[in-house]
Amino acid sequence: MGKPKPPQSPLFSRGKIVYDWKAYFYSFCQVHGEPVKYKGKLLFRDGWSYSSMAYEGPEYAPPTDNNELDLLILEYWKLRYAALTQQILKLQHERKKLQEFASTKSLRLQQVTTTVDEEGKRHKVPQDVNTDVFDLKIKWLQDDLRECVDRLKEIEEYHKRKESA
Repeated sequence: MGKPKPPQSPLFSRGKIVYDWKAYFYSFCQVHGEPVKYKGKLLFRDGWSYSSMAYEGPEYAPPTDNNELDLLILEYWKLRYAALTQQILKLQHERKKLQEFASTKSLRLQQVTTTVDEEGKRHKVPQDVNTDVFDLKIKWLQDDLRECVDRLKEIEEYHKRKESA
C-alpha cells in the first residue's frame, strides 16, 4: 500500500503554499483604514503605504521621523477630504439626473435584481428603482467627511501647540 498521504490543506497547491493576497490586502485595510492614492502608492491614515499595483504589495512602514510622519498624516486627511467631497458631489449629481429622468416617465423606473432561491437557482426579479440608496451612501460619506474635518482640526491644533511651545 505504501505510505499514507498527508492531509491536504487549502494553502497548498501542488506542493507549494498559495497565499490569498487579496484577502491579506483587505485585512491590511481593516487594520490601517481606508486608503487614498498618494505618489503612486496607497496611503493609510496611520502613515503606512501599500502598492497600488498589486495585492501582494509591497507595503511600506511609516517614516520614523515624527515630523515626516506628521506631514504624511496631514496629507492623508487632506486627500481623504478631497476624495470624499468628490464622491458626494458625484452621487448627488447622479441622484438628481436619475430623479429628473424618472420625472419624465409615466411609470416608476425599473431595475432587475438577481436572487438565488433555496435550491441555488438564480432568478431575475424586476423592481422599482430605489433612489434611497443614494441618500444612504451620501449620509455614510458625509459622516466620513465629518471625521476628516475633525482630524484636520486636531492636526491644526496640535501644530499650533507645537509651535507655541
